[in-house]
Amino acid sequence: MAAQLLFNKAHDDSGRLARGGWIHTPLVEKWLEQVTINHLSMYSSCVQRVRYLDNPMSLKACFNFVFLINIIYNNVSLFGFHYKTLFDRSFFQKLPPKSTGRELYTMGYLQDRIKDCRSEQMSDMDIMATITELTVQSIAHSYRTFLPTTPDEVLVSGGGSHNRQLMERLQEVLSPMKVTTTESVGINVDYKEAVAFAVLGYMRMKEQPGNLPSVTGASRQVLLGEVSHP
Repeated sequence: MAAQLLFNKAHDDSGRLARGGWIHTPLVEKWLEQVTINHLSMYSSCVQRVRYLDNPMSLKACFNFVFLINIIYNNVSLFGFHYKTLFDRSFFQKLPPKSTGRELYTMGYLQDRIKDCRSEQMSDMDIMATITELTVQSIAHSYRTFLPTTPDEVLVSGGGSHNRQLMERLQEVLSPMKVTTTESVGINVDYKEAVAFAVLGYMRMKEQPGNLPSVTGASRQVLLGEVSHP
């Protein structure tokens, strides 16, 4: 999204744009510590719970809760209390297993980060370099914070593995761990989702639960999908 906003390019696949800029390290550190709140996921979770309640007023209560969350998210104090502090959390600080995406790191989030950079008089390439570095440091932070021991080797897959700046910086900050791609073990870096669905399909055929409630918010482990025989 950053490449689209700054350079009208779909992606910075090779990392060329990021490689041409300067990394603003204090901003990256600030972003890693910055508290965020995902009011949309709270809304979804609330609605999901309400579906199992018989009280018709529960849905109204849910929407009232979402309204309150929006007030909190917009940094408003009510009745003399600063409610935002009650819901503060940072995805980077959450214990794994965890998952997120554009439902939390939205276009608005990106625009706020670009605004931070603009306030520091940074060029577009500097912004790309700094935003790429946020990805690098968030990965390094998770390895150092949550793993009992660090691995000897890190295998990277997906679109980011094509980004030379990202890969080189990962090698630098994760050293002495060796950083390479899944190609080194015979798995195409662009086949990550295909492999994941193959694993999920295998687990379903073996009648093994394929979800992680701590990640998805589900109430229990379940078998994913249905098997239809001809």
